[in-house]
Parts: sequence; structure tokens; C-alpha cells
Amino acid sequence: MIKCCSKCKKELFITEFHKHHKKKDGHDSQCKTCKNEHHRLANKKKLEIYDAIDDLYIKCSNCNLEKHKSNFWRGQSNCIECSKHKQKNSWQSRTPKKRLEQHLKYKYKISYQEFESAWNNQNGCCAICLDELPDLMVYENRRRGYSIDHNHETGEFRGILCLMCNTMIGMSKDSVFVLERAIKYLYEKGTYSKK
Repeated sequence: MIKCCSKCKKELFITEFHKHHKKKDGHDSQCKTCKNEHHRLANKKKLEIYDAIDDLYIKCSNCNLEKHKSNFWRGQSNCIECSKHKQKNSWQSRTPKKRLEQHLKYKYKISYQEFESAWNNQNGCCAICLDELPDLMVYENRRRGYSIDHNHETGEFRGILCLMCNTMIGMSKDSVFVLERAIKYLYEKGTYSKK
């Protein structure tokens, strides 16, 4: 479908217009390029006015205190202190279990119950080397001490591995042939592993 931009008067495909639920055809009257340019100029004008006033005091939309503009990031309505506090609390307010549930749901398409079932079936150990895995809910520097193994082509969840075993599988590109050759190599050349 073709539509004419009300600003530049070019006839463009409908995909070149932002969606707008209040318009009859469901799309904005200006093309994306014209609309973006309009917003860019409007923001530039606002910031020029903002920069021109040295003694400007702004009311923070979060703490409701009037503060000098130097206490705000340019063009923001929350003061720097409130912005940092909000950002810090948004991560910490989610419990480790909630973070894990969301991670499992969106990345691996499995429920926490399915994951916990696999964890219990493996007795809390790595599916390959049988080393004990760290606590599910412990995040050190936002990093888990285990890996959720999955098929990279289908996305299907396969099991829970320690970081070393997951790296080994990844480095072998999930190739059974490569891993069998590695086993054969270690049998022939010797190994220092006690397992």
C-alpha cells in the first residue's frame, strides 16, 4: 500500500510510516524520516533553551525536590541521585528465584518446575562430570555458577552443567565425533584426570 507524506509529499510504502491507532488507516500522516527530523529539532530547541539558562532549578519527578540543573542529566526529569537509586533497586527488587524464572521462561522456554525437576534428577550435580553444582539462588557478580545446556538449533533444554563441561561442549561445537576423538586421544596419549 502506498501513502503520501503530508510534509515531504513523497509517495512511500506504508511501512515507511509509524503506526498511529487514532488515524483512519492506522498510520501517521508524516513518514518516519520527517517525523524523526521533527522530534530531533524539537529536542534540540528544548536543550538549547535548557543550556541557555544558568540558574535553572527543576523539580525532580521522583523525590519532588527542586534542585539545580547540574543535579540532573541533560534533558531528564529525575535527578541523578533518584535515577541511580531507581536503577539499583530495579535489579535488587527482583529475588534470585524471580530472576531465574524469567531467564528460564524467556531464553529457554521452560518453567522453573521443569528446571527444578532436572536439578533434582541430577542430584544437584553436573550431568557430565558429576561435580556438585553451586546453590541455584546464588549470583556472584550477576553470574551463575552453572550453565543451562540447550540445543542451539532448536533451543531445547538438555540439562544443567558446570561451567567447564558447558565450555567443553561449546568448544567441540556439540560434535559427538570431536568428543569421541578427544576420548580416544586421551586413552592413547594418557590423562592426568583422577576420574
